[in-house]
Amino acid sequence: MKKLLCTLLSVLLSLGVLTAMPATSQAITSKPVATWLWDTASITTKEAEIFNFLTEKNVTDVYLQINSSIAVSKYQSFIAKASSLGISVHALDGAPRWVENTTAFNNYLNWVKSYQAASQPHQRFAGLHLDVEPYLSTTWNSKRATAILNYQKIISTAYTTAKSLQISFGADIPFWFDEHTYKNTYGTGNLAEWIIMNTDFVTIMAYRNFAQGPNGIIQHAQQEIQSAALHGKRVQIGVETMQSSEGDYLSFYQHGQNKLNNELNLVQEAFQQTGSYYGHAVHHMWSWKEL
Repeated sequence: MKKLLCTLLSVLLSLGVLTAMPATSQAITSKPVATWLWDTASITTKEAEIFNFLTEKNVTDVYLQINSSIAVSKYQSFIAKASSLGISVHALDGAPRWVENTTAFNNYLNWVKSYQAASQPHQRFAGLHLDVEPYLSTTWNSKRATAILNYQKIISTAYTTAKSLQISFGADIPFWFDEHTYKNTYGTGNLAEWIIMNTDFVTIMAYRNFAQGPNGIIQHAQQEIQSAALHGKRVQIGVETMQSSEGDYLSFYQHGQNKLNNELNLVQEAFQQTGSYYGHAVHHMWSWKEL
């Protein structure tokens, strides 16, 4: 009898009457799926492993940190391969100290401009992507208005540069930036809204490991999603997979891939009718892979 049932099941599967259940759930999305790749040197030593994982997870965008010590030809080879797989690579960089000294920021922009000029279309970056985190600078606590103003200058300069290069510009922001205001040469307003208006998209670091309810991912992203809709902009929702010492509710580190996918599906269900919703981003590639 067992053999007969197995045979019948095989026939039904082959005819398409039944479909096999996946071993693990998948995040269901037709929106962009992004990830950060901070270990830039790995593009030279683990390229095959990287692309196997990116294609397995249907990643559409990679935020690759710029390391000027790595040969330009390595970037060109990596981006060309990514392009052939339908994956866009964005030039990532940023540091809190940038709001106190812009030398590294200017070096980053100059490097990208030189790289784009020296590369063929299929080897070029698709965008600039900043992760500055000015709230971690010493200036944030001692001279917050100055830190915010300098941060806005960085955002504005990067946006102008991206436009001149005809590529996109995105920036990572924490979900609580909507609690801060500014009053300076850029006018007066809400900081999160200003950043949304001066980028093509923001990736909101809504670092929680549950989608629904108070203090969940959906609640933390709601205001930015609505603000982006008003201004014709886009919001990508970022989640964490690294181990965190800030609380058990921040990261999916100990919860596994199924939990991550299930919560991301709930996020998509909540925002899928909103044009400003721009998919999700997982921080970061290697810790995501460890799930």
